[in-house]
Amino acid sequence: GGGGAPERFLAEALSIDQTPFRQDERERVRRAGAVVMTMDQIEGLEPIHDNWGTQLGEEIDESGDPPRVWHQDLDRPGCAFTRSLGDSVGEAIGVVPDPELLIRELAPGDKYVVLASDGVFEFITSQSVAEMVGKYGDPLVAARKVVHEAYKLWLRYEVRTDDITIIVLQFEGLRAAMAKELAAAGHSPGAPGIGRKGSAAPGGAVRDRPAGMV
Repeated sequence: GGGGAPERFLAEALSIDQTPFRQDERERVRRAGAVVMTMDQIEGLEPIHDNWGTQLGEEIDESGDPPRVWHQDLDRPGCAFTRSLGDSVGEAIGVVPDPELLIRELAPGDKYVVLASDGVFEFITSQSVAEMVGKYGDPLVAARKVVHEAYKLWLRYEVRTDDITIIVLQFEGLRAAMAKELAAAGHSPGAPGIGRKGSAAPGGAVRDRPAGMV
């Protein structure tokens, strides 16, 4: 406030898409017998290579032709992801439902968590989403702005759109809200966990702050 510089937000990825853009995932499905190529490579329009020049978390595919997973003897599944549920053909070549888990403790500087589908991040980086959320502040307004931008970019690069879903969680004021709820329930604001270092209570309840997220 006071006319100072605007607050800057830095995105921290809490998940990494399981796609053939990732070298570790490409190698994993290939060990299971998969072939990884783009549509243009399949059709002979592009040389066979394994360098898509991307960094994890920045897999913006403006060409609309990402690397895909194929059965070596079939023209399917041709999926642009390496983990999924219920794909019998894909599962036989390494497209498995096994999740990757991350547990991260919330820090005082954490302001928001964004949960979004891959349609949001097809043409927008995580950092761009973080900056948009920080700019608009209000979670609902921010979510609508991100959806609008994602939709606009889809129509710029494609003749269709994919699933565009986003949830924005705001942590600012969370401690005060927790204290208010405890006070309304008849607990003193000075009780363990409010305003002091806390620990996980029996049954998984958290005394002081959210201990982590998956």
